[in-house]
Amino acid sequence: MLAWLALSAVALAQSPPASAIAFVKNNSLTITAKHGEVLDTVMMRPAVSDFSISQDRRSVVVVSNGTARGGELELIDLRKRRRSKLVTSPVYFKALQQQEREVYASPQISPDGEHVVFAVRLDSTSDGTNPGAAAGPLAVLKISDGSVQVMPSTTSIEGRGPCNANTPMWSPDGSKILFNCETGFATTSRDGSKFNRLVAATERKPWSAAIGWLGKRCVLYVQAEDVAAYDTYEVRWLNLTTSVSQDASGLVTRQRAKIAGLSEASSDAAISRTSELTIHAPTNQWVLPRDAPAHLLGGWPRHDVPQSCR
Repeated sequence: MLAWLALSAVALAQSPPASAIAFVKNNSLTITAKHGEVLDTVMMRPAVSDFSISQDRRSVVVVSNGTARGGELELIDLRKRRRSKLVTSPVYFKALQQQEREVYASPQISPDGEHVVFAVRLDSTSDGTNPGAAAGPLAVLKISDGSVQVMPSTTSIEGRGPCNANTPMWSPDGSKILFNCETGFATTSRDGSKFNRLVAATERKPWSAAIGWLGKRCVLYVQAEDVAAYDTYEVRWLNLTTSVSQDASGLVTRQRAKIAGLSEASSDAAISRTSELTIHAPTNQWVLPRDAPAHLLGGWPRHDVPQSCR
């Protein structure tokens, strides 16, 4: 039976604001303006562990019925108040054993709203806690017909098989996908044919993770001694054309953001995850459990993007 959805009285026909914040709390997905006004609320049954909202705010892709590795991929049409499953059969792990199932994580809807990229993983009750057993490639689904393309460049990273690909992120023009892979990050072309490992970490701070695009040519990322070494975090941006890395702390201080645990940032908001999740905005702050799903909607306006990144 399809889950029921309860929507707020906010008219969906209204033009969405350029930027907003979305988070899940108590099985309710809330979209709010940076100053605190609630724009929309969607009650979720079953619960979701992650989500992606289209730029026009008309649809949401969610991960439901999940474990720590992922779950089912579903589409919520906010205009028709309809929830449907997007993937109905395995797309990569075809020869599943009795205690295994293919799951999906980290969805992101493309800028044009026509596709969704997501990570494919193997969930098994018999493999212990080895994260390598869950590794799978990225895949792209066409929302209109449900067709799925596994991205070939992510099935074997540098000859070592797929990595734990997390948080795939479309470039603003939709031509590339940025994603994290173990202790670093990389890009692949829209069709998955080209792979480009991005070198950003240093000997002093060997762990790095991308947290978003900065214009069309740059990637915003954090680096540290270790993912949990919050007091060693630095935020930087990497120019993909010149391979030059520069300090980016000045871009996020205006949001009163904490660089420690920084996981997302825009021109007027940021999200950090340490012992708890904190959403920072110039005049507001939200504190949620560390694993609560939360995302920033809207990117960096052109005038806030460094000239070399535009």
